[in-house]
Amino acid sequence: GDGSVIVERYVQQPRHVEVQLIGDRHGRVEHLGTRECSVQRRYQKLFEEAPAPNLSDTTRNGLHEAAVRLGTTVGYDSAGTVEFVVDGTTGEFFFLEMNTRLQVEHPVTEAITGLDLVELMIAVASGEPLPDDLNDVTFTGHACEARIAAEDASQGFMPSIGLIDILEVPSNVRWDSGVVAGSTITPHFDSMIAKLIVASHDRPSALAAMRSALDELLIAGVSTTAGFHRWLLDREELIDATVTTRLLDAIEMPQPPALETELAAALWREHRQRESTSVWTDIGSLPMTPHRHQRSIGLQSADGEIHEITDTSNVQGGRGLRSLVDGSRQRVAINVAGYTQAFTVVPRTERWAADPSGRSSGGDALVSPFPAVVAEVRVSSGDELKGGDVAIVIEAMKMLHSVTASGAATVSEVLVAVGDQVAGGQELIRLTSDTE
Repeated sequence: GDGSVIVERYVQQPRHVEVQLIGDRHGRVEHLGTRECSVQRRYQKLFEEAPAPNLSDTTRNGLHEAAVRLGTTVGYDSAGTVEFVVDGTTGEFFFLEMNTRLQVEHPVTEAITGLDLVELMIAVASGEPLPDDLNDVTFTGHACEARIAAEDASQGFMPSIGLIDILEVPSNVRWDSGVVAGSTITPHFDSMIAKLIVASHDRPSALAAMRSALDELLIAGVSTTAGFHRWLLDREELIDATVTTRLLDAIEMPQPPALETELAAALWREHRQRESTSVWTDIGSLPMTPHRHQRSIGLQSADGEIHEITDTSNVQGGRGLRSLVDGSRQRVAINVAGYTQAFTVVPRTERWAADPSGRSSGGDALVSPFPAVVAEVRVSSGDELKGGDVAIVIEAMKMLHSVTASGAATVSEVLVAVGDQVAGGQELIRLTSDTE
């Protein structure tokens, strides 16, 4: 055998920086600048910027030159991306890979160059040479992209399945998406449902524009990463451009704000005092002042719990609050810190008829938290489990999720096999609690 050992340098502060290339069939390859892609979960990008901030001229020029040299050497004739690991301490960089396609994050490059990369790809694929002025392209301003995925960051980026009940996108942004209100998110495809792109004259103003856009975005029905992104934009590491690919491994994920039922009730009261002919009314940032009169308002949240509100005197105005009220369906949606919370106004006669929890206990069983495919079964009947033991691994949206025991128990019956399609809430394994 070969006794050789390959040793790689360990980079303690790794950044993920890439260079956009475009080449034609006439031997010409040009770079279109850098992109910062260091905010990642499970090595998948979540937030991108162009140009990559906090790089020395030496590092930036070196990245450009290395990428063009690679593309020229292989005779590359399309749009492609050369990806590098950059040492956040020394500025040294190391080749990672080349993606011979148009990347998800290409809109941020389009925003700072004014170019249409899809149009350029089609042109060079048709044999046309690159435009003469492409080597003089200027990079204007700064752009950011937030990947909006149907995932719950507070639960380890667990996939979220369901019907998009409400979707309202702010103006003056680029929104690349294939979903609308009424779309169903299934476990059969990637979890990314949209890309939110903003651009401005410099990085601080671009980050501010992204904060404003996330404060105005309303998505209800499934959990998304919009609230995570809003939290991220206030992190010192992002503001100072010192993010590394290990950021999310070293910090605790944000928790969604508590249900602001008093706030929703106050918004509903404000709406009732206004006259509107439209189905959806944009209330905007309302001053939250106590109402002198009191009325009982019933609000039902997504989990089925009903809240009866009779006093809103303690309601405080929210930063970047945006809300919509659907007068025909008696729906209230609010954005609090980037998280959309939706409520249904419940008539008084129905408030006490509904199940206050909306959920079943599930008994002594492990259940699937969402529709998925069984990828691995790690236990058999009679096996003893302790809290945290992984019993089954399921797959949805190209991600694996471990179903674990909450405490000491014995497996009494395994109800599924590898390859089975399971529904959300379906029992996977029956248990006998060791405390019985």
